[in-house]
Amino acid sequence: MKIGRIYDEIVPGQRRFLVDRLWPRGIPKGDERVGSWLPQVAPSAELRTWFHADESRFDEFRERYLEELALLGDVPGMRMLRSIAADPDALVVTAAKHPEHSHVPILAEFLHEAAEPVIEPAHSLETIQRWVAFGGTVRLFEHAGRASVVELYRCDGGELVESFESDDARLTDWVAKTFN
Repeated sequence: MKIGRIYDEIVPGQRRFLVDRLWPRGIPKGDERVGSWLPQVAPSAELRTWFHADESRFDEFRERYLEELALLGDVPGMRMLRSIAADPDALVVTAAKHPEHSHVPILAEFLHEAAEPVIEPAHSLETIQRWVAFGGTVRLFEHAGRASVVELYRCDGGELVESFESDDARLTDWVAKTFN
């Protein structure tokens, strides 16, 4: 997740998310530099005020803000940020003069650590296509209702390495067209 300032130039195709509790000075409502405003994921007013009174408290601020984030649960702003956390065109912005010494990198860290890893299914079409690209053979063994049994063979076509059932129509159609 990229971070920046609300006042930074807009990059075409970039999705922006303002994560400050207060509306930034000099930015009119509806300004495209904002994108989506998610004030509920910002530090509480009390924590923000406490931190700004003495910015040498950053380490403690980080710990307290992480606790607040953990307590937020699944508020709409968090759901939105989780959904875009891996988007290379997403930018989380703040009005802070030094975003790297604000709540924004802490929020990015929290989202990164809390994110569920995206795991490609072991038997996706793309995985099977890679198997074939590296010389393996694939056979569609049988249709069982909507599911099909797919068998993976070594590159010499001899030894069966694995078989699995799949209801992925793209995968079974590709195997049927390519190998039958």
